[in-house]
Amino acid sequence: MSLDGATASTATEEEPRRMSVRSGDVTLAVRQYGSSGDVVLLLHGGPGCPDYLEPVARHLGARFRAVTFDQRGVGASTGDGRFGLEHYVADVEAVRLAMRADHIRLFGHSWGGLLAQLYLREHPERVTSAFLSNPSVGLGEQWLRMQREVMRFNRRRSGPVRFAALGFWSLAARLPGRLGDVAGRRVLAQVWRNYFPDPHAAPPADPTWLAGSRSVAARKTVAAVIGAPASTLERLGDAVTVPLMVVYGHDDIYGPCVDDVEERFPGARHVRLEDCGHVPWIQAPERYFGLMDRFHSLNASHGLSDA
Repeated sequence: MSLDGATASTATEEEPRRMSVRSGDVTLAVRQYGSSGDVVLLLHGGPGCPDYLEPVARHLGARFRAVTFDQRGVGASTGDGRFGLEHYVADVEAVRLAMRADHIRLFGHSWGGLLAQLYLREHPERVTSAFLSNPSVGLGEQWLRMQREVMRFNRRRSGPVRFAALGFWSLAARLPGRLGDVAGRRVLAQVWRNYFPDPHAAPPADPTWLAGSRSVAARKTVAAVIGAPASTLERLGDAVTVPLMVVYGHDDIYGPCVDDVEERFPGARHVRLEDCGHVPWIQAPERYFGLMDRFHSLNASHGLSDA
Protein backbone atom coordinates (compact mmCIF):
# COMPACT_ATOMS: atom_id res chain seq x y z
CA MET A 1 0.00 0.00 0.00
CA SER A 2 1.08 3.58 -0.50
CA LEU A 3 1.82 4.78 3.01
CA ASP A 4 3.62 8.08 2.45
CA GLY A 5 3.17 10.65 5.15
CA ALA A 6 1.86 8.23 7.75
CA THR A 7 4.93 7.99 9.97
CA ALA A 8 4.95 10.11 13.12
CA SER A 9 7.95 12.18 14.15
CA THR A 10 8.65 9.80 17.04
CA ALA A 11 9.05 6.81 14.73
CA THR A 12 12.30 4.91 14.48
CA GLU A 13 14.23 5.63 11.29
CA GLU A 14 16.49 2.58 11.54
CA GLU A 15 16.30 -0.19 8.99
CA PRO A 16 14.46 -3.21 10.37
CA ARG A 17 16.24 -6.36 11.35
CA ARG A 18 15.16 -9.07 8.90
CA MET A 19 15.00 -12.77 9.69
CA SER A 20 13.37 -16.01 8.58
CA VAL A 21 11.26 -18.04 11.00
CA ARG A 22 10.19 -21.64 10.44
CA SER A 23 6.63 -22.67 11.24
CA GLY A 24 6.20 -26.29 10.27
CA ASP A 25 6.90 -26.48 6.53
CA VAL A 26 6.52 -22.72 6.06
CA THR A 27 9.20 -20.03 6.22
CA LEU A 28 7.95 -16.65 7.43
CA ALA A 29 9.63 -13.37 6.45
CA VAL A 30 9.92 -11.42 9.70
CA ARG A 31 11.04 -7.84 10.41
CA GLN A 32 11.84 -6.19 13.75
CA TYR A 33 11.71 -2.42 14.29
CA GLY A 34 13.37 -1.17 17.46
CA SER A 35 15.84 -3.03 19.63
CA SER A 36 14.55 -2.85 23.20
CA GLY A 37 11.41 -3.14 25.26
CA ASP A 38 8.42 -5.44 25.07
CA VAL A 39 7.67 -7.26 21.84
CA VAL A 40 4.63 -5.90 20.01
CA LEU A 41 3.59 -8.43 17.39
CA LEU A 42 1.70 -6.83 14.49
CA LEU A 43 -0.74 -8.91 12.41
CA HIS A 44 -1.68 -7.45 9.04
CA GLY A 45 -5.00 -7.79 7.27
CA GLY A 46 -6.12 -9.36 4.01
CA PRO A 47 -6.22 -12.25 3.85
CA GLY A 48 -4.08 -13.01 0.81
CA CYS A 49 -1.81 -9.95 0.83
CA PRO A 50 1.57 -9.23 2.46
CA ASP A 51 2.33 -6.99 5.40
CA TYR A 52 1.69 -3.25 5.04
CA LEU A 53 2.07 -2.11 8.65
CA GLU A 54 5.56 -0.59 8.41
CA PRO A 55 4.43 2.92 9.49
CA VAL A 56 2.74 1.51 12.60
CA ALA A 57 5.74 -0.70 13.34
CA ARG A 58 8.17 2.21 12.94
CA HIS A 59 6.12 4.29 15.35
CA LEU A 60 5.99 1.49 17.92
CA GLY A 61 9.67 0.70 17.32
CA ALA A 62 10.67 3.94 19.03
CA ARG A 63 9.56 2.35 22.31
CA PHE A 64 9.19 -1.38 21.76
CA ARG A 65 10.47 -4.23 19.64
CA ALA A 66 7.78 -4.05 16.97
CA VAL A 67 7.63 -7.21 14.87
CA THR A 68 5.84 -7.69 11.55
CA PHE A 69 5.78 -10.62 9.16
CA ASP A 70 4.24 -11.64 5.85
CA GLN A 71 1.61 -14.26 6.55
CA ARG A 72 1.96 -17.73 5.05
CA GLY A 73 1.92 -17.97 1.27
CA VAL A 74 2.16 -14.23 0.56
CA GLY A 75 4.93 -11.70 0.07
CA ALA A 76 8.33 -13.11 0.97
CA SER A 77 6.87 -15.94 3.08
CA THR A 78 6.50 -19.43 1.66
CA GLY A 79 3.40 -21.58 1.78
CA ASP A 80 2.54 -25.26 2.01
CA GLY A 81 -1.00 -25.07 0.65
CA ARG A 82 -2.56 -25.10 4.13
CA PHE A 83 -4.47 -22.06 5.33
CA GLY A 84 -6.41 -23.36 8.31
CA LEU A 85 -7.00 -21.06 11.25
CA GLU A 86 -4.88 -23.35 13.41
CA HIS A 87 -1.98 -22.89 10.99
CA TYR A 88 -2.19 -19.11 11.26
CA VAL A 89 -2.25 -19.28 15.07
CA ALA A 90 0.74 -21.62 14.98
CA ASP A 91 2.61 -19.11 12.81
CA VAL A 92 2.04 -16.34 15.36
CA GLU A 93 3.30 -18.63 18.10
CA ALA A 94 6.37 -19.55 16.02
CA VAL A 95 7.26 -15.86 15.65
CA ARG A 96 6.81 -15.29 19.38
CA LEU A 97 9.14 -18.17 20.16
CA ALA A 98 11.69 -16.97 17.61
CA MET A 99 11.71 -13.56 19.33
CA ARG A 100 12.37 -15.31 22.67
CA ALA A 101 9.49 -13.39 24.20
CA ASP A 102 7.66 -15.01 27.10
CA HIS A 103 4.90 -12.43 26.67
CA ILE A 104 3.83 -10.18 23.80
CA ARG A 105 1.63 -7.19 23.15
CA LEU A 106 -0.70 -7.87 20.22
CA PHE A 107 -1.69 -5.51 17.43
CA GLY A 108 -4.07 -6.70 14.73
CA HIS A 109 -5.59 -4.82 11.81
CA SER A 110 -8.67 -5.95 9.84
CA TRP A 111 -8.35 -9.74 9.24
CA GLY A 112 -5.25 -9.53 11.44
CA GLY A 113 -7.51 -8.25 14.23
CA LEU A 114 -9.53 -11.45 13.95
CA LEU A 115 -6.34 -13.52 13.93
CA ALA A 116 -5.25 -11.69 17.09
CA GLN A 117 -8.49 -12.79 18.75
CA LEU A 118 -7.90 -16.40 17.70
CA TYR A 119 -4.37 -16.28 19.11
CA LEU A 120 -5.65 -14.69 22.32
CA ARG A 121 -8.15 -17.54 22.63
CA GLU A 122 -5.47 -20.22 22.28
CA HIS A 123 -2.61 -18.53 24.18
CA PRO A 124 -4.09 -16.03 26.66
CA GLU A 125 -1.19 -16.53 29.05
CA ARG A 126 1.24 -15.13 26.45
CA VAL A 127 -0.54 -11.80 25.86
CA THR A 128 -0.15 -8.70 28.05
CA SER A 129 -2.32 -6.32 25.98
CA ALA A 130 -4.22 -6.26 22.69
CA PHE A 131 -4.89 -3.32 20.38
CA LEU A 132 -7.46 -4.33 17.75
CA SER A 133 -7.54 -1.86 14.89
CA ASN A 134 -10.58 -2.06 12.58
CA PRO A 135 -10.82 -5.81 13.31
CA SER A 136 -12.87 -8.23 11.23
CA VAL A 137 -15.80 -9.18 13.41
CA GLY A 138 -15.94 -12.96 13.61
CA LEU A 139 -16.26 -16.40 12.10
CA GLY A 140 -18.94 -18.29 10.20
CA GLU A 141 -22.17 -16.37 9.81
CA GLN A 142 -20.64 -13.29 11.41
CA TRP A 143 -18.02 -13.15 8.66
CA LEU A 144 -20.67 -13.64 5.97
CA ARG A 145 -22.75 -10.79 7.37
CA MET A 146 -19.64 -8.63 7.48
CA GLN A 147 -18.88 -9.49 3.83
CA ARG A 148 -22.35 -8.32 2.81
CA GLU A 149 -21.79 -5.01 4.58
CA VAL A 150 -18.39 -4.59 2.92
CA MET A 151 -19.96 -5.31 -0.47
CA ARG A 152 -22.54 -2.57 0.08
CA PHE A 153 -19.75 -0.21 1.12
CA ASN A 154 -17.78 -0.95 -2.05
CA ARG A 155 -20.90 -0.51 -4.19
CA ARG A 156 -21.40 2.98 -2.77
CA ARG A 157 -17.76 3.97 -3.18
CA SER A 158 -17.18 2.40 -6.59
CA GLY A 159 -20.24 3.55 -8.50
CA PRO A 160 -22.04 1.22 -10.94
CA VAL A 161 -19.30 0.88 -13.57
CA ARG A 162 -16.39 0.32 -11.19
CA PHE A 163 -18.49 -1.98 -9.02
CA ALA A 164 -19.35 -4.13 -12.04
CA ALA A 165 -15.64 -4.33 -12.85
CA LEU A 166 -14.92 -5.22 -9.23
CA GLY A 167 -17.42 -8.07 -9.47
CA PHE A 168 -15.81 -9.34 -12.67
CA TRP A 169 -12.31 -9.33 -11.20
CA SER A 170 -13.58 -10.95 -8.00
CA LEU A 171 -14.91 -13.87 -10.05
CA ALA A 172 -11.71 -14.05 -12.10
CA ALA A 173 -9.66 -14.17 -8.89
CA ARG A 174 -11.01 -17.71 -8.39
CA LEU A 175 -9.01 -18.89 -11.39
CA PRO A 176 -5.90 -20.93 -10.56
CA GLY A 177 -2.34 -19.70 -10.83
CA ARG A 178 -1.15 -16.41 -12.27
CA LEU A 179 -4.51 -15.44 -13.80
CA GLY A 180 -6.18 -15.60 -10.42
CA ASP A 181 -3.36 -13.59 -8.83
CA VAL A 182 -3.59 -10.84 -11.46
CA ALA A 183 -7.36 -10.61 -10.99
CA GLY A 184 -7.01 -10.58 -7.21
CA ARG A 185 -4.58 -7.67 -7.44
CA ARG A 186 -7.12 -5.73 -9.49
CA VAL A 187 -9.64 -6.30 -6.70
CA LEU A 188 -7.20 -5.16 -4.01
CA ALA A 189 -6.23 -2.06 -5.98
CA GLN A 190 -9.87 -0.92 -6.26
CA VAL A 191 -10.78 -1.86 -2.70
CA TRP A 192 -7.76 0.12 -1.48
CA ARG A 193 -8.99 3.21 -3.30
CA ASN A 194 -12.45 2.72 -1.79
CA TYR A 195 -10.97 3.13 1.68
CA PHE A 196 -10.81 6.85 0.95
CA PRO A 197 -13.80 9.23 0.71
CA ASP A 198 -12.95 10.06 -2.92
CA PRO A 199 -11.60 6.89 -4.59
CA HIS A 200 -10.56 8.88 -7.68
CA ALA A 201 -8.25 11.06 -5.56
CA ALA A 202 -6.96 8.24 -3.34
CA PRO A 203 -3.27 7.34 -3.36
CA PRO A 204 -2.70 4.23 -5.47
CA ALA A 205 -1.86 0.92 -3.84
CA ASP A 206 1.84 0.11 -3.71
CA PRO A 207 2.64 -2.14 -6.72
CA THR A 208 5.24 -4.06 -4.71
CA TRP A 209 2.61 -4.87 -2.10
CA LEU A 210 0.16 -5.92 -4.80
CA ALA A 211 2.78 -8.16 -6.43
CA GLY A 212 3.10 -10.16 -3.19
CA SER A 213 -0.61 -10.94 -3.02
CA ARG A 214 -1.88 -14.45 -3.76
CA SER A 215 -5.49 -15.28 -4.58
CA VAL A 216 -5.23 -18.88 -3.37
CA ALA A 217 -4.24 -17.67 0.10
CA ALA A 218 -7.24 -15.34 0.13
CA ARG A 219 -9.71 -17.99 -1.05
CA LYS A 220 -8.56 -20.77 1.26
CA THR A 221 -8.32 -18.52 4.30
CA VAL A 222 -11.80 -17.11 3.78
CA ALA A 223 -13.13 -20.67 3.35
CA ALA A 224 -11.55 -21.62 6.68
CA VAL A 225 -13.06 -18.56 8.38
CA ILE A 226 -16.52 -19.23 7.00
CA GLY A 227 -16.26 -22.91 7.91
CA ALA A 228 -15.58 -22.17 11.57
CA PRO A 229 -18.59 -21.65 13.88
CA ALA A 230 -19.22 -18.12 15.14
CA SER A 231 -19.50 -19.59 18.65
CA THR A 232 -15.73 -20.20 18.63
CA LEU A 233 -15.18 -16.68 19.94
CA GLU A 234 -18.47 -16.41 21.79
CA ARG A 235 -17.13 -16.28 25.37
CA LEU A 236 -13.68 -14.91 24.61
CA GLY A 237 -14.40 -11.64 26.39
CA ASP A 238 -15.13 -13.47 29.65
CA ALA A 239 -11.65 -15.02 29.54
CA VAL A 240 -9.70 -11.89 28.57
CA THR A 241 -8.06 -10.29 31.58
CA VAL A 242 -5.51 -8.10 29.79
CA PRO A 243 -6.06 -4.48 28.67
CA LEU A 244 -7.80 -4.42 25.30
CA MET A 245 -8.74 -1.57 22.97
CA VAL A 246 -10.92 -1.79 19.85
CA VAL A 247 -10.71 1.04 17.30
CA TYR A 248 -12.88 1.61 14.23
CA GLY A 249 -13.14 4.56 11.90
CA HIS A 250 -16.46 6.37 11.80
CA ASP A 251 -16.43 5.77 8.03
CA ASP A 252 -15.09 2.21 8.23
CA ILE A 253 -15.80 -0.52 5.67
CA TYR A 254 -17.78 -2.37 8.34
CA GLY A 255 -21.28 -1.37 9.38
CA PRO A 256 -23.54 -2.54 12.23
CA CYS A 257 -21.69 -5.85 12.40
CA VAL A 258 -19.06 -4.20 14.61
CA ASP A 259 -21.59 -4.49 17.43
CA ASP A 260 -20.60 -8.17 17.57
CA VAL A 261 -17.10 -7.16 18.69
CA GLU A 262 -18.42 -4.72 21.28
CA GLU A 263 -20.67 -7.43 22.70
CA ARG A 264 -17.79 -9.92 22.73
CA PHE A 265 -15.54 -7.59 24.73
CA PRO A 266 -17.76 -5.59 27.11
CA GLY A 267 -14.77 -4.77 29.31
CA ALA A 268 -12.64 -3.33 26.49
CA ARG A 269 -12.35 0.31 25.55
CA HIS A 270 -14.17 0.88 22.26
CA VAL A 271 -13.33 3.95 20.17
CA ARG A 272 -14.79 5.32 16.93
CA LEU A 273 -12.49 7.83 15.22
CA GLU A 274 -14.34 10.69 13.53
CA ASP A 275 -13.49 11.58 9.91
CA CYS A 276 -11.61 8.32 9.56
CA GLY A 277 -11.99 5.03 7.72
CA HIS A 278 -10.24 1.67 7.56
CA VAL A 279 -6.61 2.88 7.51
CA PRO A 280 -6.47 5.36 10.43
CA TRP A 281 -2.66 5.61 10.57
CA ILE A 282 -2.93 7.30 7.15
CA GLN A 283 -6.23 9.12 7.52
CA ALA A 284 -5.78 10.45 11.07
CA PRO A 285 -2.18 9.68 12.10
CA GLU A 286 -1.83 12.14 14.97
CA ARG A 287 -5.07 11.07 16.66
CA TYR A 288 -4.46 7.40 15.96
CA PHE A 289 -0.88 7.24 17.20
CA GLY A 290 -1.79 9.42 20.17
CA LEU A 291 -4.54 6.97 21.09
CA MET A 292 -2.14 4.06 20.70
CA ASP A 293 0.56 5.74 22.80
CA ARG A 294 -1.87 6.51 25.63
CA PHE A 295 -3.11 2.92 25.58
CA HIS A 296 0.41 1.51 25.95
CA SER A 297 1.42 4.13 28.55
CA LEU A 298 -1.62 3.48 30.72
CA ASN A 299 -1.00 -0.25 30.55
CA ALA A 300 2.79 -0.18 30.93
CA SER A 301 2.54 -2.04 34.23
CA HIS A 302 1.01 -5.02 32.43
CA GLY A 303 4.04 -5.43 30.18
CA LEU A 304 6.71 -7.95 31.07
CA SER A 305 9.80 -7.04 29.12
CA ASP A 306 11.87 -9.92 27.78
CA ALA A 307 14.63 -7.74 26.35
